[in-house]
Amino acid sequence: MKSHLLSPFALICLALLIMTAGCRTDSGRLESALEGAGANRAQLEAVMAHYADSPEKQAAARWLIANMPGHYGYEGNLLDSVETTLATLTAYRAQTSLSDSLIEVWRHRNLFALPRRSDLSTVGTQMLIDNIDRAYEQWKRRVWNTNLSFEDFCEYILPYRLGDERLTDWRPVYDSIFSARLDTLYAGDDVLEAVRIVSALIDSLGIRHYSDQLSTPHRDPLALLTTLVGPCRDDCSRMAYAMRACGIPVAIDHLMPSPEFGIGHTWMSVLDTRTGRWLPFGYDRMPLTRDSIVTDGRVKGKVYRYTFAPQRAPGSLQTGVDIPSTHSRVLDVTANYFGHNRVEVGCEGEGTPLLAAWTNGKTVVIGTGKRKGDRAVFTDVEPGAILFPATARGGRAVMAGYPFIVEADGRVSVMQPDLSATDTVTAIRKIPLGWRKQEWLDKRICGMVIEASSDRGFTRPDTLIAITSALDSAFTVTWPALSSPARYIRISPSLTGEIMLAELTLSQSPDASDTIGFTVETPLPAYIDTKLMTDGASLTYMEIPEAPSIIARLDRPSKIGRAELMARNDDNFIVPGREYELLWHDGPKGWQSAGRAIATERSVSFAAPKGAVCIVRCLTTGREEQPFVWRNGRQTFSLDLTKARYK
Repeated sequence: MKSHLLSPFALICLALLIMTAGCRTDSGRLESALEGAGANRAQLEAVMAHYADSPEKQAAARWLIANMPGHYGYEGNLLDSVETTLATLTAYRAQTSLSDSLIEVWRHRNLFALPRRSDLSTVGTQMLIDNIDRAYEQWKRRVWNTNLSFEDFCEYILPYRLGDERLTDWRPVYDSIFSARLDTLYAGDDVLEAVRIVSALIDSLGIRHYSDQLSTPHRDPLALLTTLVGPCRDDCSRMAYAMRACGIPVAIDHLMPSPEFGIGHTWMSVLDTRTGRWLPFGYDRMPLTRDSIVTDGRVKGKVYRYTFAPQRAPGSLQTGVDIPSTHSRVLDVTANYFGHNRVEVGCEGEGTPLLAAWTNGKTVVIGTGKRKGDRAVFTDVEPGAILFPATARGGRAVMAGYPFIVEADGRVSVMQPDLSATDTVTAIRKIPLGWRKQEWLDKRICGMVIEASSDRGFTRPDTLIAITSALDSAFTVTWPALSSPARYIRISPSLTGEIMLAELTLSQSPDASDTIGFTVETPLPAYIDTKLMTDGASLTYMEIPEAPSIIARLDRPSKIGRAELMARNDDNFIVPGREYELLWHDGPKGWQSAGRAIATERSVSFAAPKGAVCIVRCLTTGREEQPFVWRNGRQTFSLDLTKARYK
């Protein structure tokens, strides 16, 4: 997105234009908004009248009111109940899941059925005046905003809301917590340094607990300060309110959904008032810097930005399916991250071409293109992402051509398979191993040691398992030779000081035919369920942060002949005994089967047409699957292709 940095002279000229032209606010939209306000019209007109002698502030008021249609918030006592429920997760650092009983209660409560209150009919005079005065004061007195345009001020500092949260007078509270403290810590002109300081102030509020188990409207700004629980959306909302309260122009960017995992994600961007560039920050591996391209390791495909002002008329882009990227208050900012590119590929059917990804067994639309006869033209897509042209049919998106990849050098590779030749494709996973999951197999478990002893004092322990380096898969098996029958085992933490594992299975015989039970005797907090490491489930795990060594008593004295550890994992490695199917993509004909096989090892092989995009599907359990190509003798997912740009 193009940013507007103006010289002081240009700002003066703009102020004159404001007086004569209403700051370019469309008078028709303003009048339409006022008509829609009904009985509240007088409240909104009073705001504009209040600023009769302040052209810029009046222009800000006109801008807010003109762009107010379509904004609303939910109301109701259930919103308070949400906060009470989420607060239960703050008691313990490692407790990140609500109880089954609470989930069952909320399963029958639809927060989106609560009353919606239109801003046009509810926003009062004093609230709007206070919001404008405080935002304007921050814009004018922060030296990093010297050349920030009025347009960018309106969109990225001025708004009184972010989404569909209930209205609150949040600026005075955020001012006192963040702006006042920033005043004592920094008086410079580098907006990036201001962001770093405010981010540190946010961190000082306490540990934030991730939870996405409840589907809620946006939470109100004051609740975000008292209950530090929620998904990435809530973290970004908290950051956006804090930054804007300090006069820092920020936006919330997002992907919807990821071609990699099929779910959305949000993060922050700041307008660098020195360079006019938008810089991402504030979540996972996105350090704030001017010096390099940063990535959080997620495949994005397309990137969008939430805005207060509509970017197009509601419903102006009809595609035949509901696509979040076509909603009126969403702006495509993909080029800000990956530069501009253009893709032209074959696309059967009629109507608007859809840019799609295949994730978890379904076609997911992440953008739109333009039709050029029997071809589709897409602009600004992430290099390395495996994407597909699609069209709408019967209210859903269907594949309409061969998948394609924008390579790192800008070339477009259309993945039409060569049916006259085959590759032997050997799969070890169904989906890529992202950096967070890689940590489960690396630093979150490296250093962990499991020992056995005949006495509780471990005077002469035998080592069963010692994790000294990153694991290639979730499984580690050893066949120890104990000096004597064991009665106890001791689990010592990883180098990070924690114990986190999914399963620990001990057997007396090397073939695991006779497992040995054990009971943890070390006192632990009540919320830690030690049975999770012996429940036979791959996706559950026991986690003890800042753990001491824990001691468990075996059910019987045993000369352990086999020990198997399963690290925390996503259950997407190939598992012996499960049945798998390889499918390859044949353009408009869709997915074709290359055969089925029951895995006998921790990999499974198939013959597939050369150059095809493939997926591995587990027919036994699970639903996650991601497209990959066979390159350089290995599975190569979108994640692998996008990571190559940053090396």
